[in-house]
Amino acid sequence: MNDRLLTTSEVANYCQVTNDGVVKWIKAKKLKAYSTPGGHYRIRKSDFREFLGRFGMPVDPEFFAEEKKKILVVDDENSVVEVISEALGDAQNYQIISAGDGYEAGLKIGACHPDLIILDIMMPHMDGIEVCKRIKASPETETIKIVAITGHPEEGNIDKAYRCGADLCLIKPLQMEHLRREVSRLLDQVA
Repeated sequence: MNDRLLTTSEVANYCQVTNDGVVKWIKAKKLKAYSTPGGHYRIRKSDFREFLGRFGMPVDPEFFAEEKKKILVVDDENSVVEVISEALGDAQNYQIISAGDGYEAGLKIGACHPDLIILDIMMPHMDGIEVCKRIKASPETETIKIVAITGHPEEGNIDKAYRCGADLCLIKPLQMEHLRREVSRLLDQVA
């Protein structure tokens, strides 16, 4: 099962209770949750399902159905985004999302909760190194797998990418079959 994190609002909506009711379950240690640095709770989908079973609440199979793994492709070159999206989109278990720069990537990460990000290192506004650092520094996003890509390895970009937490760094032009294998390998590590 794709074990994405749920908000207290999502759990409350599912159970038709208030957010306060969910927080009470968490504080009473009936529902396992994690606290973000901002003080918000997040609940793993698997922990929520276990909670429902333990307390005899209905389990909606559609809500707990296997979700497609989400891949966010971030590059300021539309042609690169299109080629990667097309190469990975053939796999039926991936949902491909795209962003044109680091700022847009931040918004999409918050909204879509990707499992893996393919991240260009050199972009305007906020470069891939800064995006990678922010992702890996936050408990909410640190488990996201990151494949950094660069067309300029001679500028130390590969070392910078690994130092800021990238799981893999590849050099453009990308070999699509190699990219597909590596993406599959990294996503197999995602709960």
